[in-house]
Amino acid sequence: MPRRLLLLLLPAALSGCPRAPPEEDRGPAPVRIPEGCEAPLGGEWRHADVPSWRYSGEDDGGTLVLVVSRAGPDGGEGQAPGAGPRIELHRTGEGFRGRVVDSSFGPGDTPCTVTFPTEVLACGDGGLTLSTTSATVVDEQCRPAPQTTPVRREVHRLVRPGTEPQGAADAGEGAR
Repeated sequence: MPRRLLLLLLPAALSGCPRAPPEEDRGPAPVRIPEGCEAPLGGEWRHADVPSWRYSGEDDGGTLVLVVSRAGPDGGEGQAPGAGPRIELHRTGEGFRGRVVDSSFGPGDTPCTVTFPTEVLACGDGGLTLSTTSATVVDEQCRPAPQTTPVRREVHRLVRPGTEPQGAADAGEGAR
């Protein structure tokens, strides 16, 4: 066979090779979350170390939203329902991640909505262990400003009301 004809047939032969299915035909990406986090996590929670912090959660199986409130000195609600921060967490292929959304004041006392990256590290022993940044910087337009220092993260353990405080738990080697 002449060399020229062989070169012309090679692209035609390669075009018959099976191709990967289009992205939409592959199905959803696998969800990689810590063990136990697939269970419904809605309902009432409190901070293990600061029991006056309360969390009311709704979980649709993909997203967990926790509305944060603080009990008053008499044990009742210390602020209007829904006035506090909220935590939005999504079960994804990259982990159980999301953000805390809160109100604050920027330069010149400008009211701002601020967000703090948050991740679920563990769901076990009746608790929920979260890691979140502890501070953020915003500019005059309430946009995130460049950080000049390393971002500090804090670990918080939430437990169901009526359980004894256990402090921040070791997150273990769960999926992240």
